[in-house]
Amino acid sequence: MKKFAIVGHEIAYTLSPRLHELIAAATDRECTYDVFDVPEDRLEETAARLKAEYDGYNVTKPYKRTFLQKDLLDIVSPVAVTLGAVNTVHIDGDYAVGHNTDNAGFYKALVGNNMKPTTESRVLLLGAGGAARAAAVALSGAHEIVVANRTKEKAQELIDSLLIPNARAILPAEAEGGFDLIVNATTLGLNGENCLPEGVDLGATKNCFDMIYEPEETPFLAAAKEAGCRTANGKLMLIAQAIEAEQIWYKQKFTQEQLEEIVRAAMTML
Repeated sequence: MKKFAIVGHEIAYTLSPRLHELIAAATDRECTYDVFDVPEDRLEETAARLKAEYDGYNVTKPYKRTFLQKDLLDIVSPVAVTLGAVNTVHIDGDYAVGHNTDNAGFYKALVGNNMKPTTESRVLLLGAGGAARAAAVALSGAHEIVVANRTKEKAQELIDSLLIPNARAILPAEAEGGFDLIVNATTLGLNGENCLPEGVDLGATKNCFDMIYEPEETPFLAAAKEAGCRTANGKLMLIAQAIEAEQIWYKQKFTQEQLEEIVRAAMTML
């Protein structure tokens, strides 16, 4: 039986165990999926245990970049290197191989929710962490990407390191007006916080996407819905990146029929 897990800190809300159990049931596979909620001073020992005892694992907040910074992996995929973050690890023999499925998951969620930006779209991206980096790549075809972060230098570093010419960095207080798409890639909203900068006009905004999936409706999405925006939470992104992770772990693509069954069941049950 395959053994998988997720590692992060303060992640009691995670739906990943339920999701991967659902995927296993839909594909007639047997596996276990555990949760390692650990502080950073236990991260190295946890990574060593996962490598020794598991077949693969997911990495979530706040460690997606930490795994690279602490050099906890043997091999890192080109996509994960480019994004500077890891969210999926495959134990391949003696090697812990880091991948990033957030980019593919986010893009598929945008398409699935009819929010994919065009070459004329103006996008506001909130945050500059690992999830924001994955989003920025998927959004790079937009006309303009405004990256708002509490540390403007970090937002600029994201733009420079990913070579996104149509983006600019601002502080949240500098965000103003309406957008074709607003994406929350921060953790603001997990505990009822509002991530939306005061100067943003939701009445002049079309689409609002929050990567948070628990709670299903954050204050940001509630306000956006009230203003008449199309809204979506991170549930479909979670499902899409989990599917990508499973395909990495098993080294096998799902059939179209399996994919449709997984998405249908997950959207209903999660």
